[in-house]
Formats: sequence, structure tokens, C-alpha cells
Amino acid sequence: MEYYQDPHHRIQADIALRIGKIALQYDVMPRPPQEDFSVTLHLCILQNLLTNCVELFDAMSRPAQRELGLCALHEKDAPWGLAEIKIVRNTFEEKLTAAQILRHIRNAMSHPTGTDLTSPFSSTGYNSIPDGSGSISSIVFSSSPDTKRNRHRTWAKPEQAKAHLARIRGSNEKSFPHIMAEQSADGAYGLFRHGEPFAREFVAILSTTQIRSLVLGLSNLLAQPADEHFDGRSFRQLVA
Repeated sequence: MEYYQDPHHRIQADIALRIGKIALQYDVMPRPPQEDFSVTLHLCILQNLLTNCVELFDAMSRPAQRELGLCALHEKDAPWGLAEIKIVRNTFEEKLTAAQILRHIRNAMSHPTGTDLTSPFSSTGYNSIPDGSGSISSIVFSSSPDTKRNRHRTWAKPEQAKAHLARIRGSNEKSFPHIMAEQSADGAYGLFRHGEPFAREFVAILSTTQIRSLVLGLSNLLAQPADEHFDGRSFRQLVA
């Protein structure tokens, strides 16, 4: 079977539909417990889906974005169990929506740099959390543009730290009003809030069940244009 490339994102929809069905097929495939690689499969699929989802979301108009349901706030109407995920840290300024959670997880999966959850400033990346069972039961995802090697990011010159702070604020001078570029005890320069080292961080833990729900939900959402009668608003259950 061929993929279809056209202006309506059919190739992304075809791929989303097929990999969603692959995930479902693997669920019922006979396999011994020691060869259950469902978590690995879901992570591989999730990285593909999130890359397409973020790019398509950014290309949409605001009304079209709202139709997807991804503008819902965390802990309210966020889809696919995102309202129940455990947020360990979130020092970003914006209100946390489903779309922002997806973007953070996408950043974690696309730019892994060996995250360490035990560090107060975990680097961008993802990792499993040992629970003593020998099986993977949850994954931690960390997204931060202000950390490096699981440490508070610093610069040798004050101008570099100030330039980074200016990029964070962009055109909004009132953004992050309590963040300053200051010198640390070791002589380097970094971001500080109320005299303490600061970094924008998003860290969340998803159980393997939540990851599976996210995979199937995203697959179904992105697969909608594969339906020739899709009107951009009415979502059918294509992956089930």
C-alpha cells in the first residue's frame, strides 16, 4: 500500500493510522513476558507522532488549534489522560495546556542529553524509573533550555547571561520579572531568582499505561485526514 502526499497532510495521517494499528496489533501478539517490548515500541511511535503533531499544530490557525482540544488546561479537560500525569517540576511562565505538555515531551524525546531526576536541574531527555520489579513501569520526561549536564547553565561573561535572559523575555519585558542575570559563587554567570539559581524546567512522569493512551490518542487524532470525508471538526475513532 502506498502513502499519499498532498497539501492536506495525508502522508502524516496515513503513517499515524498505521502505527496506531501496529501498537494495537502488538498488544494481542503472543509473546513471553521477558520479550514484552511494548514500552520500547510505544516510545518509538510517540517520538514520531509528537514530531508531526507539534509541527502541524504550529502551522494551524488559532480556531483550528482549539478544534483539536489541545488548548485545554492541564488538570481540567486535557485529553488522553494528560490531566492525570504527575508534574514533578514546571517553572515555565505560561499556563500549562495539553499542547504545551506534548511540546515538552517532544523536546525531551528529540534532544535527550542524559536526564537525571535526582538532580535539582535535570537536563533535557527521558529515562525509566527503577521500581524494583525489573520491568519498566514509568518514564520521566524532562525539558529545559536552561540546563546543561544536569546542572544550572552558566556562562563565562555577564553579557552572555544577559543575552540569554533577553532571549527568554523576547519582546515582552515583563516576562519573568523576578529573573536576573547574576554572578554565582564560583565566578560564573547565570540566571537567578531571589538570589537562587533558576532554570526553566518541565519534568513529568508518565506511567506505561498513560504512554499507551497517549500513543493511541495521538494516532487517532493525526489519522483523521486519512478519512476522505473529514471536515476538520468531526473526529472519528479510526484507531480502535
